[in-house]
Amino acid sequence: RIFSRFKLNALFIEAEHLKWDTIGSAAPKWGGTKEDIRKEILYARERGVTVYPLVQGFGHMETLFGATGNRSFAEDPENPWAVNFTDPTAVAYLTKLLTEADDLFGAPAFHVGMDEVDLRGRFPYRSLPKTKPELVALAARHWRDVFAKRGKPVYLWADMLMAASEVSPAWGTLKVPAEAQKTRELMPKDVTLIDWQYGVQEKFPSLRFLQNAGFKDVL
Repeated sequence: RIFSRFKLNALFIEAEHLKWDTIGSAAPKWGGTKEDIRKEILYARERGVTVYPLVQGFGHMETLFGATGNRSFAEDPENPWAVNFTDPTAVAYLTKLLTEADDLFGAPAFHVGMDEVDLRGRFPYRSLPKTKPELVALAARHWRDVFAKRGKPVYLWADMLMAASEVSPAWGTLKVPAEAQKTRELMPKDVTLIDWQYGVQEKFPSLRFLQNAGFKDVL
């Protein structure tokens, strides 16, 4: 009701905690329903606002691992946070979840998250000897290809492509600049990077930094 008056016409809903068919009993009891989201989408559309889904496609997978059996999909089963992207069964499971969400929202693009992938647990662990940059780029290419077949671009957070020391006073998740540089080199350039940042600043050098690294679509 308020945003549309100021011509803010896009709304992203992070929705992995919903009671998705794919995850079944792994969904929290307090989670919303698909019908809840349908109502939100209709309400927004009537006011000129397009609703986009954000469903995490790598890390931040607390909901997925809420079911003990799903821990076999984790990069580090002892501290489950990120999906093991070298496990075809895990990737197929996650793909089913995200395409279920895409079918529900029917938005012009899909946001797969992918921020703070190494925030918890050992990473890489089960995917060794693959490196952190290789795994991040592998996941990005997978989602780009999945949604290209569905006729839409894929959005992802940009923090796993930057070290904080490279873009200060802006923020990047990686601690080692060499890892960040290698990730940028391996990352497909035809994804849309969303540069989330903490705090209010006069300048965000991270935006230009990512553009100079060859990414045309940076928001």
